[in-house]
Amino acid sequence: MAGDGQDKTGDLSRRNLLTFAFVGTGIAVAGALASPGIAAGKVSKKVVSYQDMPKGAAKCATCASFQPPAACKVVDGAVSPNGWCSIYAKKP
Repeated sequence: MAGDGQDKTGDLSRRNLLTFAFVGTGIAVAGALASPGIAAGKVSKKVVSYQDMPKGAAKCATCASFQPPAACKVVDGAVSPNGWCSIYAKKP
């Protein structure tokens, strides 16, 4: 408002900064998901530290995300029933 004594030119409030950060993050995520070679909703084996051997009693075959014979709802590509990754969640 004119005459209220507050100059809004160059005002970078915390709210504006957070808004810009949120929008920027959304754009970056959307761009990553649209990239060729990335299955929709799946992550790479490297991201979840996938290994072809179990970690103790934890293995893909007993994970809630495992899809026999060699797939996962979350991890991209074929997985071994005896494999393991950092997002392992035991079947209920």
